[in-house]
Amino acid sequence: MNPAIITALNERPLISRVMVNCANRLGVKVYASVHNDKDKDVLHTYSNDYEVITHEANDMALKFNSALEAAYNNGHTHFIVLGDDDSVSDKVLTDIDHGGFTRNHFVDTLSGGVGLNDYSKQYPYAKVIGAGRVVSRKAIEDAAHCTMVEVRRSHSDGYCIFNVGDTLRMRYSTARVFEMMGVVKIKHHEFIGLWPVKTQRGMDWRADYRLLRSGYAPTLLDDERVHVSDIKSNVNVWRFDILRKDLTDSTIADATWFMGDDEKEYVLSLIKHK
Repeated sequence: MNPAIITALNERPLISRVMVNCANRLGVKVYASVHNDKDKDVLHTYSNDYEVITHEANDMALKFNSALEAAYNNGHTHFIVLGDDDSVSDKVLTDIDHGGFTRNHFVDTLSGGVGLNDYSKQYPYAKVIGAGRVVSRKAIEDAAHCTMVEVRRSHSDGYCIFNVGDTLRMRYSTARVFEMMGVVKIKHHEFIGLWPVKTQRGMDWRADYRLLRSGYAPTLLDDERVHVSDIKSNVNVWRFDILRKDLTDSTIADATWFMGDDEKEYVLSLIKHK
C-alpha cells in the first residue's frame, strides 16, 4: 500500500495540528488544500510529509477534490479522507476499495464534553462517516473520473451492443479492458472529483452516492472500539452544542485510546486552554 491523507485546512491552526499529529503517527503523507499562510505554517512547522494545494476560494468540495487529484497524480494507491479536526486509528491502513466507520467521538474543546455519535442511526441513507473513509485508486478511477470512448470494433457481450463509431461514457476500469480488447479507444479521461462542486454540507452521503453508483459499497471497519475522533472548537460547520442531543455521553479516554501520548496531551491542552 501507498496511502495518502487528503484534507482541507480551515483557518484554525490549533485544531489542524490534531490531523497533522495523526498523519505523523500513521506515517502517511498529507495532501492539504489551504487558502492562507497560517494553514501553510501549521504543515511546515509540524508535518513530517506533506504537499500544499493553494486555493483562493474557500469551497470545501473544491478543496477536497483538489487534494484528492494531487494525491492521485502522485501515484498513491489508497486515499484516507480526514477533516483538519479529525484523528483516526491505524485501522484505516487497510487494502480495500472503499470502507470506513459508522461511529465516532466528538470532543468539545470549549466545554470538555465528549459524545459518541452513531452515524448509521442518524443518517440511514449514508453508509459511512467522512472521517476515516478509505478509497482505493481503482475506485477513484471509476467514481471520480469521466471516461469517454469511441467504439472501434462492433461487439456484444450479452448485456449491451457496441456499434462502430458510437461514443460512449463508461467506468475507467471498464474502458481500459475494452481498449485492451481493441473494441474501443479512450478519447477523454478527466478527473471530476468525488464531491460535487460547491458542496459545503452533506459531503459524506454525496461521496457515498458516487462510489455506490460505481459499484463500490463500503466495507465497515467498526469493531467494539471507536476508531475516529473529531475535535470541536469555536470554528465548525456543526457545533458541539447542536450535535449534543444525538450523542451518547462518553469519556476523553475512550476518545483518545488510539492516539500516541503526545497526541493525547495535545488534545487535553486544547481543552485546558479553553
